[in-house]
Amino acid sequence: MATRKRQVITHDPLLEVAEEVEPAPPEALESEPRVESLEVADASIDLGESLTIQEVGELMVPLRDALIGERRITLDAGGLGRVDGAGLQLLCLLFKEARDRRLELAWSAISEGLGAAARQLGLAEAIGLVVEE
Repeated sequence: MATRKRQVITHDPLLEVAEEVEPAPPEALESEPRVESLEVADASIDLGESLTIQEVGELMVPLRDALIGERRITLDAGGLGRVDGAGLQLLCLLFKEARDRRLELAWSAISEGLGAAARQLGLAEAIGLVVEE
């Protein structure tokens, strides 16, 4: 049994739009496009008291926004008491993305807990911490 396709649209909706739009004047096409310089600011992000799987989702938004619009990102982990594998993974991703985008990423403060956890898992260098031998 052959099925017959039913025609849904009987007219071209874009045709009506094309008829209403006026072409640009010739002088607009000849001039150079005007590009204004964008001022890119620095970002400072406080990681809070805990960076565990519970906080990672909430922290991803400001970190992503900083990667998109900033030139220099400063992280404050001075008050960070708890950190788990998910938190360290987020920091590793942040540092990788910053390197790929050629953004400057620095620490303003680092808690002992973050440093110890990163060294224990071998991730200190990946998140920009000085590795003491």
